[in-house]
Amino acid sequence: DVSRQNRTIEIKTLRVQEGAPQGYIEGQFTDKRLTCQLVAKNIKWEEVESNQGSRIKQNWAPIKAVAENLGDEEFLGQLEDYFEEHKRMIEEQREEELLPKVWDTIVELCYNYRENSDGSRKPYPKWQSEFPKQLDIKEVANQSGKLREDVGRAASLLGIPKRKIGTMRLDGLTPQFLKELGVKHGFPSNEWLDDEAAAL
Repeated sequence: DVSRQNRTIEIKTLRVQEGAPQGYIEGQFTDKRLTCQLVAKNIKWEEVESNQGSRIKQNWAPIKAVAENLGDEEFLGQLEDYFEEHKRMIEEQREEELLPKVWDTIVELCYNYRENSDGSRKPYPKWQSEFPKQLDIKEVANQSGKLREDVGRAASLLGIPKRKIGTMRLDGLTPQFLKELGVKHGFPSNEWLDDEAAAL
């Protein structure tokens, strides 16, 4: 879970052939006390940035400072790999959330134009109350709360054509096409859209 990882430090352990070691024995790390004291004293904690550009880096900042003081290049390299993997996971999660949101918004706007419009607003100049064949990307962005660039990227990933007619628009929209996209990507079905597609 990405949100949990954003707020915690995850330390992975490895299974050893000899089996699990004994539990903690009081005093077993006493010989490391002096080293810890020296490291803590050598690090200029006031110079450790609290804002690292991401929460996960902020969480690890104190441990990274210790590794830098000890010159542990192997650990620092592993930490950078972990940051990159975490960034990739966040991007994938956002992508997974973006596609259904944009698809839902497109269907919602088509429904509103088809069922609730009084004709004062049109998706395109020659629209005559039919199922909208085009939608302005800006309108989809405003309705979904996403950036226009995100909507455009989602349209490309979904396979929705784009066309510039004054403004950049989603093109080629039909009930059957949108329904097929929903099935292909595993989105929950929309009863109204299903009825529109069946009526054709």
